[in-house]
Amino acid sequence: MSTLSTMDSIWMRKSCRDFTGESVDGGKLSMVATAGAYAAYSGQIQLTVVTNTDCIKAIDDAVKKVLLASKNKLLMEKAAQDDFSPSYHAPALIVISAPDSEDPTAVNLNYANAGCAAQNIMLAAMYFDLASCCIATLDLAFHHTDLNILCDIPDGFSPILTVAIGKEDNTSPHDVRQVKNINFRR
Repeated sequence: MSTLSTMDSIWMRKSCRDFTGESVDGGKLSMVATAGAYAAYSGQIQLTVVTNTDCIKAIDDAVKKVLLASKNKLLMEKAAQDDFSPSYHAPALIVISAPDSEDPTAVNLNYANAGCAAQNIMLAAMYFDLASCCIATLDLAFHHTDLNILCDIPDGFSPILTVAIGKEDNTSPHDVRQVKNINFRR
C-alpha cells in the first residue's frame, strides 16, 4: 500500500495504457470499487466489476468493431492494429453506469456522478499500488450489443465510463504537466 498523501497521489497519478494483464487481488479490487461507491454524487450510479476474460474480450471486440465503422480515420487506423486493445489489456474493469434518461439535466448529472466515482476509483487504485485508466470509449460497446446482459449491467442503466485497473507494465514516471488551463476571475 502507498503512503502517499492525497495531493501527492493527485500529482503522480497517470493514465496507464500498458497493463501487464496480471490479475488483481480480489480484496484490493473490492476496496477500489467501494471507494467509487463512496463518491459524492446526486442521483444513482451502479458499479460493475468485470474480471471475466470472456467479458473483457467481448467488450474489446465490440469497441473495435464500432471504431472500425466510425468513419473517423484516426480511430479506424488505431482499431485496425493487430495488438489494439481498447481496455489496454487490463485484467479488471469497473464499469460505471447510470439510469437511462431522456432528461438533459439528468444525463449531465449522470456524467458528473460517473466522473466523481471514477476519480475515487483511480485514487484508491493508486493507494493499493495499482495502475488505472479512465476510458470513455468502452461505453460504445454497450450501446451496440447485448453486452449489458453478459456483463450484468442492470436493466434501465447504461454504462458511462469505465476504469481499467491492473499492474502497469511501463513504470516510467508521469510527464510533468505545464498547467495552463486554469483561469481566476477575481
